[in-house]
Amino acid sequence: MKRYGWRAAMYAVVSFFIILTIFSSGLWAAPYYQGKKIKIIVGGPPGSGFDNVSRLLAKHLPKYVPGNPKIIIEHQPTASSMVAANYVFNVVKPDGLTVGTINPGLLLGQLIKMEGIKFDFSQFTWLGSVSSEITLLCIRGNLPYKTFDEFRKVKEKIPIAGAGPVSRSTQFSILAENFLSQNIKIIYYAGTPPPGLVMKVESGETDGTATAYSFLKPAIDRGALRPILRGRNSNPATKYLPVDEDLTTDKIGKQLMAIRSIMDNLSRPFVAPPGMRKETADILRKAFGDVSKDPLFLKDAERQGTPVEYTSAEKSLNEIKRILNQPPEVVEGVKKYLKI
Repeated sequence: MKRYGWRAAMYAVVSFFIILTIFSSGLWAAPYYQGKKIKIIVGGPPGSGFDNVSRLLAKHLPKYVPGNPKIIIEHQPTASSMVAANYVFNVVKPDGLTVGTINPGLLLGQLIKMEGIKFDFSQFTWLGSVSSEITLLCIRGNLPYKTFDEFRKVKEKIPIAGAGPVSRSTQFSILAENFLSQNIKIIYYAGTPPPGLVMKVESGETDGTATAYSFLKPAIDRGALRPILRGRNSNPATKYLPVDEDLTTDKIGKQLMAIRSIMDNLSRPFVAPPGMRKETADILRKAFGDVSKDPLFLKDAERQGTPVEYTSAEKSLNEIKRILNQPPEVVEGVKKYLKI
């Protein structure tokens, strides 16, 4: 009896350590997501970059989340995704079943304590950013100006299409107007996604627009649009263009342009509510990192013209804190020039 009792005790101890190992390894999370859904709150309209990336993730991300949950998409584009950001921050439960992708241009709104902002970018549970962008100012290809230098010497006002002052692409145009060229006249089309802005230029309704290269490339390739200026980010096809902050000697102008370019590195951020369990957040962070290296995901992204460049949650949060930690003169510059 003693012999069998000793064996039973040993079996119990071994079983305990096996269960403990499984629990601590994270395998316990699979049953949590099994049979459940993850909702992505998209702070942009259908056809926007936020929407395109989210639909790619809905297709490819589930296989990297233990339990293979289905992903559904809900759009909340109102107020340049401010409504979506407020909703994710204040209403959504931190249970890992709802995440959001929101406009990083709202960072400047938080910086100046913009009315209606009821969230703190630094307090979201960060999952990372799936994409970075190259912002270009383009004009219609049949205009006579070949370079930005020729463009800014024109005396009459040139209409440039923009989505709204919270859009960081439109912020590019606003800063160019204030610090590089007084002949820019921004025509606002609130809530219009980038493809719509490109159409405004091609139809002749406006003479140019600033937005992400991924949306401009088809029109550039066929000669309908001509790029003349870019932000910091570039690729082999755009590196020859002048950089906005290199063309001004104004200290505040340079700092504002630099901040705007930093936001290009976080162009498709994904966040969850504050207070999420670290174990759950780590599962999603790993899934976002893994899917960004998936060949099938990358192939689909290339096919639809969506650039993929994953920025980790830690690095994203560091960039967020860097943007929000600005001296008073820069905060005043945001209020004065961007008029958010």
